[in-house]
Amino acid sequence: MVTGSIDFAAMNYGLLGIPEHDLRYDMADEYMAAVNALLDSWKPGAILADTDSGVLVDRTKVYAVNFEGRWCKTRGPLNSGPCVQGLPVIAQAGASARGQRFAAQHTDTIVASVKGAAGMRAYRDDVRAHAIAAGRNPDDIKVLFTMVPELGDTMEEATLRHRHRLARAEAQVPNLLAHIGKITNIDFG
Repeated sequence: MVTGSIDFAAMNYGLLGIPEHDLRYDMADEYMAAVNALLDSWKPGAILADTDSGVLVDRTKVYAVNFEGRWCKTRGPLNSGPCVQGLPVIAQAGASARGQRFAAQHTDTIVASVKGAAGMRAYRDDVRAHAIAAGRNPDDIKVLFTMVPELGDTMEEATLRHRHRLARAEAQVPNLLAHIGKITNIDFG
């Protein structure tokens, strides 16, 4: 679940540009309410797939969802049956405090880029506290940290590989700035 960061992507949805950071999360909260209502529109046992009678669906177990919010609205039940596993896994990368609150309320897993064991522990503790505040079991949210280990047979070899990786990255600064410019709408030229 990504709230976006590019004006051109927002324009594909009829917006003039990307909404302000925290407003995007407010919109995502509403979107998740609509999606969850749609996912819940098929009750267990709704799909009969009875070849003898020719009945695929028990229509008494499929409910219309006419969600209407400030930013989105739906009509009818989900247009496909339920997921075999029940619900899809919702993943999100919430670096900001608002992103962490969103993830703690709605997601199954959150991906973060935090340096050091102490920073990772503090981040995880924040997400767990937000989950408890949202009325969720914090153990239901898995926090995954990105990392780039530098490996070698010796510490010297690992250090040399690290230096080479930094040198390659430095040579790519113009490309990296172009990429960051694309996702932030800032021209670093």
